Amino acid sequence: MESRPGIKFRLKQQKQDSFSLTCILLQQKLCMKARSLLLQVSPEIGKVSAELIAPQNPICVVTLAHGAGAGMNHDFMIAISKLLAERDITTLRFNFPFMENKKGRPDSPAVAQKTIEAAIIKAQKLFPSLPLFAAGKSFGGRMTSQFGLA
Repeated sequence: MESRPGIKFRLKQQKQDSFSLTCILLQQKLCMKARSLLLQVSPEIGKVSAELIAPQNPICVVTLAHGAGAGMNHDFMIAISKLLAERDITTLRFNFPFMENKKGRPDSPAVAQKTIEAAIIKAQKLFPSLPLFAAGKSFGGRMTSQFGLA
């Protein structure tokens, strides 16, 4: 029970000072590399932003799709990517076109799944010898699951 106030304090501190959290995470794993990318979804849909966070010796790659309410640079998406990198897991976060173009309504499943496919293809090209997993939060998780079943 005594650890609970400390946990609450850390979470509160994290929200107030995400820069410090970033510095702490980077100090723990100095061999992480972050790289901004553009993913070509299709000629009709266009390009979306992505960010790759790769540890020095990755064991696998995970594509991470965001939810409907916040994009790839939401604190949660960044924190999970960095925590996975500490465990030698590379992540490729990306925006869906609706977030990239600042539209309020999420993309249709066809557009979202085409975007997921572009992220998976990019991850495979960058790390052809590593196991690849596709994941997402909320909307991104649903679209990723549906893509996997198609």
